[in-house]
Amino acid sequence: MRVLARRYVPGAGLTSYDQAKEVMQVATQAESRSAPRIPLSRQRVLRAAVKVADQGGIESLTMRRLAEELGAEAMSLYYHVANKEDVLDGIVDVIAREINHVVDQIDAPSTGPQWKTAVRRRILSAREVLLRHPWAPVLFENRASTSQAIMRYYDGLLGLLRDGGFSYDLAHHALHVLGSRALGFAQELIDPGNAAGGDEVTAELENMADQFPHLVGMLMEVAHDDPESTLGWCDDQTEFEFALDLILDGLDRARQTTPPRLLVAGSFRSGDPVQHGEGGGDDPQGGGEPGEHDEVVLGSRRLERVAELRTGEQPGGQEPQPD
Repeated sequence: MRVLARRYVPGAGLTSYDQAKEVMQVATQAESRSAPRIPLSRQRVLRAAVKVADQGGIESLTMRRLAEELGAEAMSLYYHVANKEDVLDGIVDVIAREINHVVDQIDAPSTGPQWKTAVRRRILSAREVLLRHPWAPVLFENRASTSQAIMRYYDGLLGLLRDGGFSYDLAHHALHVLGSRALGFAQELIDPGNAAGGDEVTAELENMADQFPHLVGMLMEVAHDDPESTLGWCDDQTEFEFALDLILDGLDRARQTTPPRLLVAGSFRSGDPVQHGEGGGDDPQGGGEPGEHDEVVLGSRRLERVAELRTGEQPGGQEPQPD
């Protein structure tokens, strides 16, 4: 069915069609003027920055590109972020909060020998988040400031280690051994940058074979052909889990063979009583008096107080009083 528009004739007034068209135009204009515009905020800016990085990599994230994503002027962003460095620090915090949200959903026992499964699940869950944002590990490595969200993640990880019977001293060693794996990624041994792929890489490796025979032999044999589970150049899921399980097995042996530790939590002032573990407190491996292998963690007075305990001196240099 054809609908013919009637022409407007001067002096004849508006036709029904013309009136309807004019009403529709006015309504559309009014609707566009009344449509609420979501105001900018720091969180909205940072979420948009994550989206830009997800789409084009961290190299694509500029203040101009971010403004385009938000439909705003670039200068208006500076009401909410100081500069690009502030944006990069901020999106590290956004990703860390996303990781915390995921690991907080894990409901797994962690006491005694169960600590290893709980820690493994936590770390692999954090890795799943990073695989959704494969640009993030570089920022986690290079950002100088540590966000509260990252500190909360590590605090939860330490809690699992403590549930498993780790002293703070051994848990400290464990974090050093895990390194970046605690957050779900491994640092690259070799970074080829923007190296080409396929036949060009093979030809380049063959040219270096005489100079680096073992390294080239390994690289020619090993292939990371699952980009969906790979972060960076060489950190694929198989390699990551192999190393993680090796570390956790070693830490579990250390947990079972490390001599008991005595922990006095918090700050310590001269004259404060020394608290000894009794099997159910801070020392999960048993109590008793401090001995040759016991360690007292007392903040700034740690070494001084250890010496006092081992020599039998009282706090402040006083001689021990007879009972």
